[in-house]
Amino acid sequence: MSELYGTEKGAEAGPEVGDQGKDQVSWDFSEDTAAPEEPLEPAEVDAWADQDWASGEAEPLEPLEPMQAGDLVEWGEFQDDTPEAPEAPDEADAPETIHEVVDRPAVEHLYDAPISPARYADLINAGDQPIPLFDGPPSRDQTEQGELSDCGVIATLGSVAGHRPEAISDAIQQNEDGTYTVRLHEARTDSDGFTRPTGRQLELTVTPDLLEYEDAPGEPVLARMEGSAWCALMEKAMAGVDQTWDAERRAEWEQEWSEERVYEGLGEGPTPEGYERLNRGSTSIQRAEMLTQLTGEESVVYDFPKGPDAYDQLLDHFAVQLSEGKPVLTGSRGLEDDDDKLPGGVVEGHVYEVVGVQDGKVHLRNPWNEDDPEPLAEKDFMDAFQPRGSRGDYTTLF
Repeated sequence: MSELYGTEKGAEAGPEVGDQGKDQVSWDFSEDTAAPEEPLEPAEVDAWADQDWASGEAEPLEPLEPMQAGDLVEWGEFQDDTPEAPEAPDEADAPETIHEVVDRPAVEHLYDAPISPARYADLINAGDQPIPLFDGPPSRDQTEQGELSDCGVIATLGSVAGHRPEAISDAIQQNEDGTYTVRLHEARTDSDGFTRPTGRQLELTVTPDLLEYEDAPGEPVLARMEGSAWCALMEKAMAGVDQTWDAERRAEWEQEWSEERVYEGLGEGPTPEGYERLNRGSTSIQRAEMLTQLTGEESVVYDFPKGPDAYDQLLDHFAVQLSEGKPVLTGSRGLEDDDDKLPGGVVEGHVYEVVGVQDGKVHLRNPWNEDDPEPLAEKDFMDAFQPRGSRGDYTTLF
């Protein structure tokens, strides 16, 4: 079973994180660490796959270019040189579009990851003034995880907003009837390990109803709305993507859930859908799928390299990806019996965005929109992000 990363905000094991922790209580409706995943080797068509990882003797291939001492590649340095989009094709040549309405995604069956008692309400229009869809260009600091254990979803949304804000603003628009249209690219992971767009489009009509606390009306339970509504609405759209699945994709999720349910000892129950599915956490491959859905570009999961210069190779690749405006996401390992906590303030079983490298250290962003780890040097980074007895990995655009 693939390793899942799904720490909700404030759910760190061990010492409490400030006063951001949220009590976990059972869902109340009026109606009534996992085994490490097998290392994913990059496909043969990928330049990195031609290196001898065991010996570490091969020189980095193009487009890898070592950073100069003191260089920092970080947020906002990517300049979009993408040419203007061609004129829209004739209707007969337009890609197939799958239409679905995402109203109130399922949230009744949360198993071992409950959230506070909540109910649906139109939170966007509840105040004196509606919350705008956008407040300036989409940015990382407009994304903040709520109680749902979907750190991978929020980290992915934040990473795309940070590098490709136009991909977010082009993906969602407000309709005259108060709903929102979210357009995504259907994505599929092929046998070579690459996730690619299928050519079909997903067009989701998302209603403004979001989850609020029963005892605190107006306060969102899930993704926060920091002056804009796009993150919460995109999270809801991601919850509704399973409504577009064909029989094959649904069967894959049924099998994944069956294995997880047995491994975690969760007992009998329906297969999670909607927000329930997001609450199970995400794998590296699932984050690759989200990157492709949002950008329409190929994505891939790389294993951490091996060899005497493995860490330098890793930082070089991080630097190249960031300089090319390509998000980089990685998940921390779970705690072992002899662990108190992970180094540098890293939360166990949690997804982070790599936002910079400088002087041999990795800079990370926490999708909680606070409590970012301190910059990590080689020993601490590898200890926190490489499972014992296995290899760490990271998800990025190809």
